[in-house]
Amino acid sequence: PRVSSPLPFPTSARERSRGVSKRVIVLCFVLKGRGGETRGAPPREHPALPVTMFACRRVTTSTLARGCNASVSAQAGGGGHSAWASTGRRALASAVQADSLFSEAPGHPVLTDELLRTQLVPQILAAMPSDWRGTTFNNSNLLGRKVFSERLQALLVSKAEAKLGEPDAICADDLANLGNAEDYMRVATNVSTVYENMLALGRGMAPEHVFSFASATMPVVAVVLTAGGAPVHLYHGDAPAPFTAGQIGELAKLGGDLTCHHGSPVPSAHSGATVLALDTVVDASNGHGNAVDGIVGGDASLFITNTERIVPSSIMTVRKRMATPITTPAAEQALQSFCGLAATADAEAPSAGEVAEFNAHLQTMSGTVVNPSADPVTCSAGLPTIAALWLALEGMGGADILMCSTAYGGSSELTDLCLTRENLRKSTFHIQGGASFNGSIEAALGALAADPASLRPTTVLFVEIPSNPDQKMPDLAQVSSKRLAVGQHT
Repeated sequence: PRVSSPLPFPTSARERSRGVSKRVIVLCFVLKGRGGETRGAPPREHPALPVTMFACRRVTTSTLARGCNASVSAQAGGGGHSAWASTGRRALASAVQADSLFSEAPGHPVLTDELLRTQLVPQILAAMPSDWRGTTFNNSNLLGRKVFSERLQALLVSKAEAKLGEPDAICADDLANLGNAEDYMRVATNVSTVYENMLALGRGMAPEHVFSFASATMPVVAVVLTAGGAPVHLYHGDAPAPFTAGQIGELAKLGGDLTCHHGSPVPSAHSGATVLALDTVVDASNGHGNAVDGIVGGDASLFITNTERIVPSSIMTVRKRMATPITTPAAEQALQSFCGLAATADAEAPSAGEVAEFNAHLQTMSGTVVNPSADPVTCSAGLPTIAALWLALEGMGGADILMCSTAYGGSSELTDLCLTRENLRKSTFHIQGGASFNGSIEAALGALAADPASLRPTTVLFVEIPSNPDQKMPDLAQVSSKRLAVGQHT
């Protein structure tokens, strides 16, 4: 195969009207005739010679050569022209994908809004593997959101000409072969990451700079908690302030500094501070300027436009410890709405009576009196539930947290995120090796009781039973007796 150098490719009037500007690589395959001579035109049994085009910022000759060789190998495997065309395109797409081309050019020009809405996303929804709707995922092929997004966008580009219902459309195997963004829904799911890719492509951003949340307030809270105490200014236009004075006060107890403003942000108005704005206030082009560091979407999403001010990895830490991404049913429904399809996902909702019965059941299981005026708070994952507990105790004057040293790392990191003020204090007790489980607990409680003046209003004993990984079990009756003794003493 011969590979030409990248050349500017003229766009049609229709494409120009949609703002499409392409840089295209055209691969021309020359077929051998039966007598061995080279012919410039395809033989009659191949009336339509496939030409593969990729619009990329950068393509290397070695990448194209790998794709061409793979395509030729696919042709040699037989299966006729149609099999060669589809297999060849996939082989070339895999070679391009391996060169990480698409991570350099978010908002890929091939993946237009119209193509995504009318063809590609409907194909994903129709072929979605059942495993994608789970809450935990196979960890043998974990990629992280960035690499999963690169693979996803490469697949979409390779299927740019495929139509829903045709043999070459996206199938379940194509999606399964992408791998998994993460291993647990609290961190990320493939469905939430597909949704975040659509949001990113819509604003011409890298997917790893876009975060969805299952909470309307957590996009802002995550920025506030990762600002290191620096001021965060949120502009909400003519809409009511998203946070009450009481909620802003609760954030202040965790070291956050949030101010809400009516109107629109002004460039350089808040030197040294982080500036956010609702998406109704700032359009996409302004959002990439100097006025804001992040945009908060009405669908509980966060678009990071200044990664020096808002660090994506820090936002991910808060999201996976204190919240979750958009849940799978909600993300699937959002993708259906994106395509203009009937919303069939997340359509079921419990009645008021069913919710009341559920809350009463939780209260009974917890050994408390059934009280509809004090319903339980139900979270979308375990760690956000622990976060709610720590924040509640913070509002009650604080707590001493005694945590087993072998506790789940997420629980420990989450607790550390909440220790920005003196109201919450964490200490650990060790049970590894030959250490006595009960003996370690009693020693830790005794150390706190020895200095009653420093005690917070509440003491929390945080322990996983059985312990992980050594499966130790404490004597709970003995622990309870010691707890009562410490309570009476202090």
